[in-house]
Amino acid sequence: MHINLESLFNEEDLLRDYELSNRKQPFKKILTIGDSDIGFLGTHMTTKGYDLASIIAIFKSKQLFNPTQSKPIFLDLGCGLANVVIYAAHHGWISYGVDSNIHCYNASIENIGKAIEAEFISEGSAKVAYGNFFPPSFVLEKMPNYEKEDPFRKTLDKQLEECPVLDVYASQLNLRLSDVDLFYHFQVERQNNILRFFSEYGKRDAMLLILRTMNDTVTFPPNIKKIGIFPINEDFVLYQKI
Repeated sequence: MHINLESLFNEEDLLRDYELSNRKQPFKKILTIGDSDIGFLGTHMTTKGYDLASIIAIFKSKQLFNPTQSKPIFLDLGCGLANVVIYAAHHGWISYGVDSNIHCYNASIENIGKAIEAEFISEGSAKVAYGNFFPPSFVLEKMPNYEKEDPFRKTLDKQLEECPVLDVYASQLNLRLSDVDLFYHFQVERQNNILRFFSEYGKRDAMLLILRTMNDTVTFPPNIKKIGIFPINEDFVLYQKI
């Protein structure tokens, strides 16, 4: 399927969704935990502003997806405070997230509860899990010079050491990765690992959206194609499994 990304972004809709995302909501958008290295520099932020409005444009474009369930399924790999998970549910998706930071996981549970209380989402439409978003069977590739080429590795490894070693999708979410229509990752992991994960576990025609924060080299698995870069933000890259 040919996808014209420019056609998905209407300036008026983006502005409206940007204003919606910036309104005072009952759920947190930032979590600060002293001067610890939990999160990054002690602060764990979340996708927001025009970035969130851009993702909402994809949530509204359900015609791009071929769901195997009654609604399309969204999965946030490293969901932080679950804001994107909540907005996916608000726009009619079955929405999931996973995070290896216990403080972010607890805050995301609180956020989802507040969003339900405020009738922003319906109960059961958004779920999150605590643990590693890579299944136990996935082989993680690490860079030898990780401080320059993989800047979040040390913090991620520390968090993962404290996580239970289990398949969060089966044990906590009752989710099959082969049912996910849209994966999302605010980049803290190398793209090569995310793309291999998507290649191995995603279904055909599923999509992966990465908000890049690292200038890492990408090697494409043969069954993954790059659809394109968002016209309004070149840090967003959309991929599809073929």
